[in-house]
Amino acid sequence: MTDTYDEFIAEIKDIYNLKGIERILWWDQQTYMPPKGGLDRSLEMATLSTTIHSRMTSEKMGKYLDDLQRESVYEDLTPEEQTNVRETAWEYHRAVAVPPELVKELAKTKTGATQDWAKAREKKDWSIFKPHVEKLLDLKKQEAEFIGYEDRMYDALMDAFEPGMKSSQVETLFARFRDKLVPIVERIVDTGIRPDTSIVTAGYRISDQERFNEMLLPLIGFDMERGRLDATTHPFTSGTLHDTRLTTRYNPDDLRPAIFATIHEAGHGLYQQGHLDDHYGTPMGVAISLGIHESQSRSWENMIGRSLPFWKFFYPKLVEAFPKQFEGRTVEDFYAAINDVAPSLIRVEADEVTYNLHILLRFEIEMALFSGEIDANDAPQAWNERVDKFLGLDVPDDSQGVLQDIHWSMGAFGYFPTYTLGNLYAAQFFEMALKDMPDMYTSFENGDFSGFLDWTRRNIHEKGKLHRAEGLCREITGNPLDEDHFISYLNGKFGPLYGF
Repeated sequence: MTDTYDEFIAEIKDIYNLKGIERILWWDQQTYMPPKGGLDRSLEMATLSTTIHSRMTSEKMGKYLDDLQRESVYEDLTPEEQTNVRETAWEYHRAVAVPPELVKELAKTKTGATQDWAKAREKKDWSIFKPHVEKLLDLKKQEAEFIGYEDRMYDALMDAFEPGMKSSQVETLFARFRDKLVPIVERIVDTGIRPDTSIVTAGYRISDQERFNEMLLPLIGFDMERGRLDATTHPFTSGTLHDTRLTTRYNPDDLRPAIFATIHEAGHGLYQQGHLDDHYGTPMGVAISLGIHESQSRSWENMIGRSLPFWKFFYPKLVEAFPKQFEGRTVEDFYAAINDVAPSLIRVEADEVTYNLHILLRFEIEMALFSGEIDANDAPQAWNERVDKFLGLDVPDDSQGVLQDIHWSMGAFGYFPTYTLGNLYAAQFFEMALKDMPDMYTSFENGDFSGFLDWTRRNIHEKGKLHRAEGLCREITGNPLDEDHFISYLNGKFGPLYGF
């Protein structure tokens, strides 16, 4: 069966390369594509998506999997080879269930939807985007029905991002988490303490911000010869092992969005660059799940990037980049400002305490959309009601409410829960890294981030899809995922800052 396995690997690597082209086209669409290029791009993406689908669901692929999954053959494969077969079979069975016509229609619809989402966001007008949401909801419901599910339609979609996780599990976990998180938010708000944030809102030229971010990235370990940083409306990471594309967004009146979006996306990029060359183009050379991916970005953005040791190293460089704005200010002033906790409207700019409330409200809305409790017409009102319920805020317009995230334009229903799952995984993993390296924060203060990066490479990045997310969590920490590690982290960090 050696020849069969080798042929199988060659086939899935070809498919991966096509997906790489698809990712770069998507990146280009969000960064440099001309405004009127959408029609051509929608046709290109439709052709590419159906080609990938055809290759993945081919009779040849089915024959490879049948042969390699025979018990006598499968048992002789190495664990890494078994992973490549097992995870490709999982993807094959999802793909073969969906008709090519639906795949093509989804790809065409998503391209137009992302362009009109940007227009609707700019004009603060849900009605521009609503027809696309209605169509995408219909198409994704069809997709879920073709794929199949045991209990809830939403599970078939969430499974694409967090394989094996059920919405009922998420509901239970999130309910426990919410009950422990809300009192922390209330304690912080009740203190009446608000740091002086004028240090981060003093006005910063975008070109200077760009230079600072491009200086920061290689110092934390991101290989700029295998990646790049560009601006976009909604930050994301795309590309491949040797061509990792990061994006961020800039605000001339606030330094935080660009710096922390850049560090966040760098966490994704470091994961991508950390896969092994030997496994390029196979399930052993890609991320386990979006929750695990998010654990890497949130670790870098918050547990490292918003820590005092991190800024004891980088603050002098920040002062050098913006001498006027930081004159007479200390690193402790900056640390307090970047850890300001207050309910806010925009998820990607939310502090790390209230951030998860944004995810909980989105999870509720998506569940309601797929259960039939609400439809696209109801989405803005449902959004605004939950912002009031979870955050105690009024939403002034759709751009700061239901239109702020790009995900629905991508048809990425089921994605949002992975953000909070990522936070919980991050805290559980980071706790273990600190046990293994008690002096890790001292290393950060000295500008040495290699210890943590090497730890994540060994324990997470190089493992590819050898484990599912829950299995990896048990292997690293000895326990299943739970909320208590993140709650402990929040109390340990924000208790001293806010005096509780």
